[in-house]
Amino acid sequence: MKKWGLIFIFVALFFSGCLEDPTTENLDATQLTKEGWEKFESASYQYPIDSDSGFCEAINKFELAVYADPNYWDGYNGLGWSYWRIGLYADAKYNFEIAFSKASGEVKLEIAIGYGSMLLNENNIFDYKKAVTLLEYAIFGANLSDSWHFKHDNSITAPLVHLNLAEAYIYVHRDLDDPDTNNPYLGNEDDAVNAHTAWGQYKKAAELLGADDPKVKELYQILLTLKEDKGV
Repeated sequence: MKKWGLIFIFVALFFSGCLEDPTTENLDATQLTKEGWEKFESASYQYPIDSDSGFCEAINKFELAVYADPNYWDGYNGLGWSYWRIGLYADAKYNFEIAFSKASGEVKLEIAIGYGSMLLNENNIFDYKKAVTLLEYAIFGANLSDSWHFKHDNSITAPLVHLNLAEAYIYVHRDLDDPDTNNPYLGNEDDAVNAHTAWGQYKKAAELLGADDPKVKELYQILLTLKEDKGV
């Protein structure tokens, strides 16, 4: 049944113009994934997205990689990031979910960061809570180092991950029915650096980037506003 599902996906993608005929390719999952990341790294945003898009070319390689080896988790990782980049969140979620369930080590860290960060674009508490779980895994479960950066996009760094987790905590805080009751997500100014709270993650980002960094300052103002709203 799983095999027929994969065939259906490939037929749909082939006729959409984003996937080449797999019978014309040398189906080596490792090489195809390497080529996919090369396409991803050199891609630029352009609309409309068509078969000549760098991200579409990356998707083509990654889809062929997981077709060749359905357990090749970095192929699913690449699909998650690539579909996210062109705004196809449902496809990105699907592939991130598969990738996270299969992966380990550095790739699992990348998946958690990509998937968790993407979910901040959604608009419901279920996705926000999942974002918290994924980003907490990256920071605390996988012991994110202060010098970490995503090797396929150097603009995605450890400080950004801490800022994203703070944002996820704030979103959950705001969406709870009674955010002032039994709500550990926001925390307070006395929290330790890197605590499991929005204030703790703010402090960690400020430690890494400096308090005058524009994103850090913006987060600080949001936290002050939330503090005033609570009447503290």
